[in-house]
Amino acid sequence: MKRHWTTDDLIEHFTLLPAERTLLDPLRAAHTRLGFAVLLKSFQLDGRFPTTPHEVPAPVAAFLAGQIAVDPTVYLHYEWRGRASEEHRAQIRALLGVRSATVEDAASLTAWATDYLLQTHRRDLARLRLAVLEHCRTRKLEPPTAQRLDRILSSALAAYNERFYAGVGARLSEHSRTALDALLTTIAPASPDADAPDLAAARRTALQVLKSDPEPMAVETAREEVDKLRRLRALDLPADLFTTVPPHVVQSLRQRVSAEESRDLRSHPTPLRLTLLAAFAWQRQHEVTDTLVDLLIKMIQQIGVKAERRVDQQVVAALKKIANKTGLLRKLAQAAVANPDGIVREVLYPVVNEQMLKELVAELSTTDRVVERAVQMTIRRSYGHHYRRMVPPILQVLQFRSNNAIYRPLIGALELLTRYAESDETHYGPDEVVPIEGIVPSAWRAEVVEREGGVERVRRVPYEICVLQALREKLRCKEIWVVGAMRYRNPEEDLPQDFEIARASYYAGLNLPLDGAAFLATLQQQHEAALTMLHDGLVTNRSVRILPKGNGWIELTPLTAQAEPPTLPRLKRELEQRWPSTRLLDMGSG
Repeated sequence: MKRHWTTDDLIEHFTLLPAERTLLDPLRAAHTRLGFAVLLKSFQLDGRFPTTPHEVPAPVAAFLAGQIAVDPTVYLHYEWRGRASEEHRAQIRALLGVRSATVEDAASLTAWATDYLLQTHRRDLARLRLAVLEHCRTRKLEPPTAQRLDRILSSALAAYNERFYAGVGARLSEHSRTALDALLTTIAPASPDADAPDLAAARRTALQVLKSDPEPMAVETAREEVDKLRRLRALDLPADLFTTVPPHVVQSLRQRVSAEESRDLRSHPTPLRLTLLAAFAWQRQHEVTDTLVDLLIKMIQQIGVKAERRVDQQVVAALKKIANKTGLLRKLAQAAVANPDGIVREVLYPVVNEQMLKELVAELSTTDRVVERAVQMTIRRSYGHHYRRMVPPILQVLQFRSNNAIYRPLIGALELLTRYAESDETHYGPDEVVPIEGIVPSAWRAEVVEREGGVERVRRVPYEICVLQALREKLRCKEIWVVGAMRYRNPEEDLPQDFEIARASYYAGLNLPLDGAAFLATLQQQHEAALTMLHDGLVTNRSVRILPKGNGWIELTPLTAQAEPPTLPRLKRELEQRWPSTRLLDMGSG
C-alpha cells in the first residue's frame, strides 16, 4: 500500500458503506472494530490482507477511526495473529466472495505466471508480482503469503526461461544449430580474401569477428561488413525469430554474448547457448545492415563535401590571378559613385582601362560558370577512381523497398546499378530502361546523358552518383527503406505490431479519440479559443503587437528561457536512434 494519500483518495477508497458498518456492530472493543475496518478496506483495495500494522499508513487508520468514532491510537492494540483476526478474515472473505489459496492454486498461479511471461517477456519481478496479485483479485482468490508468492514467482521465471529457450531452439533448423555452434570454434581468416588464417587470426573465432565494430569508412571496411552480413545470413535464421519479443529482451541476450568469452558460451546448456547465439546473430544482422547503409550515405556525402571544399579553394586561387583585383573594384566603385550621371568611357576607363575590364569580366564570369561543373567533375573523379569500389558489394547484399509508388523509379535505378555491378561498359545498353526523372537533377543532366548522332546514351559513373545522392535523401526521410535493417527498416514497423488490434487502448493511452472528425473538432475549438484569447488580450498585453507590415505581422517580446524538461534528453536520444538522419522539414512535409 502506498504511504501518501490525499483527502480525495481517502474518501474514494476508504469510506465505509452502510452495509459494511453493520458488520462492525457486533464488535464491542474499539481496537477490534478499527482492526476489522482496516482489514476490510485494505483487502478491497489491494486484494490481500496486510500482515503487520505498519503496512497501513497512519492517515488511513485515522480516516477509518474517524468514521466509527474511535481513537486512532487503539489501532496498534489489534491482534494480527490471533483467533479473532482469523475469524475477521473469514467473515471478510465470505462478504467479498473470496477464498484462500490452496496448493492446487499455487500450481495454477505458477502456470499462469509462466504463460504471462511468455506473452509479455516482462521479467521484472515487481511487475510480475503486481500482475499475479491482479490475477488473484480477478479470480476472487486471496493471494498466498509473501514468502510463498516469492517461491511461485521464482518457479514461474525458471519455467519461462526453460520454455523460452526451448521454443527458440525448436524454430531453428539443424543447419542453423550446427552453424551457430560453429561460430564458437571455426577459425576466421583475417580478411574475407585471405587464403588461410595468420597467427593473429588463428586466435579469433568467427563469433569474435562478428563482434568487432566497423572501421572508419573505407573500401576495405565495406568489404569486411559485407562479409559479416554474408556470414550472418548463412546461419539461415527465421526472419521473424524474435519479432514478438520486446527489443530490450533481445538486446540483453545480445549484450550477454558480447560480454562472455567463447569458452563460457560453450559451457552453457544447449537450449540457452543456442538462444544466446541466435539472439546475437539475429540482432547483429540488423546492425550490420544499418552499418552498410550508413557507409553508403557517408560515402556520397563525403564525396560532395570534399569536392565543394576543393573547388572553393581553386576558385579563391583563381580570383587572385589579376593583381590587386580588390583595389581595381574599389576604384571603379568610387568613380561610379562620384559621377553617377557620367559616361562609362569618360568616367571609368580613365580609372581602369578597357582591356583590364574585359579581362576582369571574363575571369569572373568564367569562374561563376564553371564552379558547378568543376564540383561535378571532382565528385566524378573521386567516386570513379576510388569510392566506386565500395558500391557493388553493398548493393548486392542490400534490398531497397518503398511504400510509395512515386519512388519506384529509384528502386528500379538501384536494381539497374546492381545488374551492371560487374560490367566494364561505360554506358548502359541501348535497350535498357534508365529512369531519369526524379533521379538526375537538371544540373547533372548534361553530364549524365550523352547525345551522339541523335541517339541518347547514359554514362554509368555520373548516373550512379545521381542515384546514390537521391538514395541518400530518401533514406533520410524513410521514403526508401532496407529489408533486414533496424534504423532504416520499413516505417510501418515503427508502430506496435498489435496496433490494429489494440488501436483503442493505444488511443486511450494517448487520451485521443478514435474518430478523426472528433479530434479535428477538438483541435479547432482549441485554436479558436487561443485566437479569441489573443484577440481579447491585445489591448492590455504589452508583450504582443500587431505590426502594419506584411498584412499584420505578430511581434512578440523575447521570452525568458525556461529550464529544459528532465525527459527532453531521453526524447532526443530516442528520436536520434529511430530517425538519425531525418530533418525537421522532412517530418513536417510528411
